[in-house]
Amino acid sequence: MLIAFSAVAGAVPLLFVGDLAKMAYVFAFVFGFGMGADYMLIPLVTADCFGVRSLGKLMGIIITTDSLGQAFTPVIVGRLFDLHKNYNLGFALVAAMSVAGAATVLFIRPDRAQARVALAGSPAVGRSAS
Repeated sequence: MLIAFSAVAGAVPLLFVGDLAKMAYVFAFVFGFGMGADYMLIPLVTADCFGVRSLGKLMGIIITTDSLGQAFTPVIVGRLFDLHKNYNLGFALVAAMSVAGAATVLFIRPDRAQARVALAGSPAVGRSAS
């Protein structure tokens, strides 16, 4: 997941390097790979960390917040373009958001999920002490 977020974060600066017409294709490939991998990994990592019982609720929260970001970020970037007459600040904002996403991936702790699975397999779990 870190690679996927890093690909998204690393794709944005490509728009500032060299010929924009040529770099747009490189950007589209790298950004598309990162976003595609991200969308595939989110439910897998969520299920791995929190189990499948809560996957539906968590994906509802994740997809909602993801959709809000996808809805409002283009509006914010467009407003920044209107104010500054270029996309430099808007693209920097998107890159910073991607770097922040990549940094948060470092805090994912699947070891908690493994401990929960180990406890679930324990004979003492689910029995009353009567």
